[in-house]
Amino acid sequence: SLLLNSGVTIDRGLGAIRRGAARGPQSRLIMALHEAVRQGSSLADAMSLEKAVFSPLYVNLVRLGETTGTLAEVFKRLSDDLKFQGELRGKILQAVTYPAVVLAVCVLSIMFIFNYVVPQMSSLFDGIPDIPFYTALLISISNWMINYQWFLLAAIVGLVVILSALAKTPDGARIMGDLLMRIPGLGGVIVLVESIRFNTALAMMLKSGILIDRCIEMATDGIKSPVIRQGLMSAKERVKKGESLSKALAPSPLYPELSISLIEDGEETGELASV
Repeated sequence: SLLLNSGVTIDRGLGAIRRGAARGPQSRLIMALHEAVRQGSSLADAMSLEKAVFSPLYVNLVRLGETTGTLAEVFKRLSDDLKFQGELRGKILQAVTYPAVVLAVCVLSIMFIFNYVVPQMSSLFDGIPDIPFYTALLISISNWMINYQWFLLAAIVGLVVILSALAKTPDGARIMGDLLMRIPGLGGVIVLVESIRFNTALAMMLKSGILIDRCIEMATDGIKSPVIRQGLMSAKERVKKGESLSKALAPSPLYPELSISLIEDGEETGELASV
């Protein structure tokens, strides 16, 4: 964005970035883009070949910028979006780290108690005919853990593998997505993150002048939850048939009543991108 605003052409700009890139994947990526552009390919076409790096949303915005001559402005929006997404990812990671550490400490403490503490203390009750029920239960759980904890661990690993395989199928992903959405606390976090992803993408494309139904389709590509994605694709079809955006998005969990009212106002005033 800075180079293009300074009047540097795209191939020279990529060359400058290529010289300053550190060796490794980043350098190879810039080199591939630079060579493709020098051979006559558009930057969007070159980026579309790097599907692991550039999302369809980014590729389409760059293609629009090349067509309309607003590539510098597009790159500025994309850089702002990347910065925002990085900060969001950092906040989520920070929020998740503490409970994850607490959970790990709890699990390790329980394993230590049942594997070492209880077995050593259970000898105190040898020969006692009537011990309290909860004490006997604790000793029984400890004996079971010592004998079968590796089977339990294998079962957990096997369950994770099976769920991961199911998540890669359309039906499995939809079912698991629906279950995750129903978990108290976690469902709200998923909706919040997906809402931020969708709204930032939608705002960028509306500012670039893309038609609203195409905006919804491209922004939906960045949504991870199959349940939310299915609802948004349904909203896109309703908008294509002439329904207003506010009514089409009303059933989506991403938009509470207040948000729908704001979208409706944005449609009426022509300030939808700002909303």
